[in-house]
Amino acid sequence: MMAYSYLTDDERRQIKELQDRNAKLERIVAGLLQHFELNVVDIAPTPLDKADPEIAELVRSGKFILAMKLYRQKTGADLLTVKHYIESLSEWRE
Repeated sequence: MMAYSYLTDDERRQIKELQDRNAKLERIVAGLLQHFELNVVDIAPTPLDKADPEIAELVRSGKFILAMKLYRQKTGADLLTVKHYIESLSEWRE
């Protein structure tokens, strides 16, 4: 997620809500695919798959504070953006 500094708080909240809704829908689809034993090869990688490998590993290990610290060091993003980004990745933990 980018540091949308030009957006209002309400716009940031709406983006976060849409990201959360999208993540929930993707989990539902994944569950349906598994339930019906469908093998779909065109499924896009999750945000956690596309994230920086070091940060992704910290998130997968449940080390959210360390992941936030590393992401902030690498990107210079503000703390709220970092928090939202790491939270969005944590939804993809297996």
